[in-house]
Amino acid sequence: MLFCGAMSRAIKYPERLKHIYSRRLELKSIPKGRWNPEDKRFVPAAKLVLNTTYGAMGNKHLTLYDDYMRSKTCRVGQMILLSISNKLYTTIPGLKIIQNNTDGVYVYAKRSDLDKIKAIMQEFIDISHFAFDLEDFSKIWQLNVNNYIAIESNGEITNKGAAFVDTVYQKGTNRLRPLGTFVIQKAQMQFYINKTNPVKYLLDNKSVSDLCVTCTKGPGYSTMIQYNTFGETELGKVSRVIAVVNEEFGVIKKIGINKRKGPNFGKMKSDTVALCPPHPLVVADDLSNYKIVDNRLVKVDTNKSWEIDYGYYARVLDNALDTPWYIIKNNTISLTNDFNL
Repeated sequence: MLFCGAMSRAIKYPERLKHIYSRRLELKSIPKGRWNPEDKRFVPAAKLVLNTTYGAMGNKHLTLYDDYMRSKTCRVGQMILLSISNKLYTTIPGLKIIQNNTDGVYVYAKRSDLDKIKAIMQEFIDISHFAFDLEDFSKIWQLNVNNYIAIESNGEITNKGAAFVDTVYQKGTNRLRPLGTFVIQKAQMQFYINKTNPVKYLLDNKSVSDLCVTCTKGPGYSTMIQYNTFGETELGKVSRVIAVVNEEFGVIKKIGINKRKGPNFGKMKSDTVALCPPHPLVVADDLSNYKIVDNRLVKVDTNKSWEIDYGYYARVLDNALDTPWYIIKNNTISLTNDFNL
């Protein structure tokens, strides 16, 4: 955006963006241990400003709207990434391109080729003025473009994407993601990395928040209703639930008016909520009011308890782990049984 003549033509002071970019790039070249508190706040904030500016260029309701320049940024970036991928593949024998997406290239290469890779990166940095970061992973489980677990060369673990993210915190933003059965993601990671029995991990996990499922009505629906044996309960737009075996708690459905043209236009529609357990217990209050004891969810102040439906969580976990994995080792790709249960 800054170096390919593709900034929004509505930006009055482009030099400010260039300063933010240059300062962030300068800090990224310094070890994090030497950052002061202001630097630690600046780096994610600068990333947010730069990414938001790019996003605003594609929103016709915002002042920075300039869809041509937004598209140009994307096209130029893709051409540069394709070019560097081609140069790496044709120059370094044995190097394999694992994936090429809109903001990076994953390669499988020998450590002895790192200097060659860095030299090619520097060549493209000099030509394009684009910033390239080299992340060195010793192991990576790549489910798809957006979901992976990686072990960096220093032993630090990185997890990306809904399949593996296990926290509500979103790095670089001030927003929290909803709770989403994080016990499943954590069990997967423990199994893949440490070969921990995933079912044992599920049963041993005593975190109430890790068992929570967030049910949402989504667009096109006005509310959600839970059909219990003791009556219907309107839940609104979002509800936090835990799977229990108590059958008095019935299914949750999202309710709305059909707006598609056809014989059902204007009529009420009712659909099940994705990933919602069959007997969901709504937990709308502070989660610190609950604890897990002997496979039961206990409300601390009243001592009331419900049996947790571990069968539901086990089925979700089994579905997540039912994935064929291919391993790249010694320059060959083959189907592996290392992660079969």
